[in-house]
Amino acid sequence: MNQRKEGADFGIKVHIVSSLLIALVCYVVTRSILFSSVVVISGVLIDLDHLVEYWSDRGFSLSVSKFFQYSEDQHFTRYILLLHSFELLLLLTAVAVFAGPQSLYSAVVIGFGVHMALDYYNVVRNLGFRRKAIVLFSFIYRAKHRFMRASMDLELK
Repeated sequence: MNQRKEGADFGIKVHIVSSLLIALVCYVVTRSILFSSVVVISGVLIDLDHLVEYWSDRGFSLSVSKFFQYSEDQHFTRYILLLHSFELLLLLTAVAVFAGPQSLYSAVVIGFGVHMALDYYNVVRNLGFRRKAIVLFSFIYRAKHRFMRASMDLELK
């Protein structure tokens, strides 16, 4: 399993700040509070899929503090992450293209996309993976490994 660099990992605060900054840019462009709000919400709530991993490892619990501590310590044994996937992002992008650039689908794509770009940076730079770790953002790749973190970590070393 990869060792995380001490103090290098970032958490929810970075996603909140980055989502707010991107939403501000989106507001300047669209003049839509709703569009900008959806960018923030989708850029932060994408991390709800980590709950599935937490529950898979620790059992069902609604303790927010235990969940965040477990997440921050990177104890997950699985990478399930339905929302953190290129496949979902591509599907949402296709819908957004047909719905139009100022549709709420576009706002979700922006929020998810920025979040996933930051996560990719984190995986490559701070968790010790090489650039080929981009495959971790494929749900199909993770399914091929039965979502087992150890299997993927071993392959990506």
